[in-house]
Amino acid sequence: MPTSEIYNALATIALDEFADVVVGTQIISLPTDDPLKLRLDIVDGSLLDVFISTSGRYS
Repeated sequence: MPTSEIYNALATIALDEFADVVVGTQIISLPTDDPLKLRLDIVDGSLLDVFISTSGRYS
């Protein structure tokens, strides 16, 4: 599965299942338009970045 599809799926899950905490999502892309990370906007104003590598590692 391409990384962009994974980020889209995770954004949907975050907004659907954690709507009381997550108020927005954004996929941050490289200049080549390849996705770099998924950014979650949290209700208290903080941000949570999710990275997934092509090897399947995550943080």
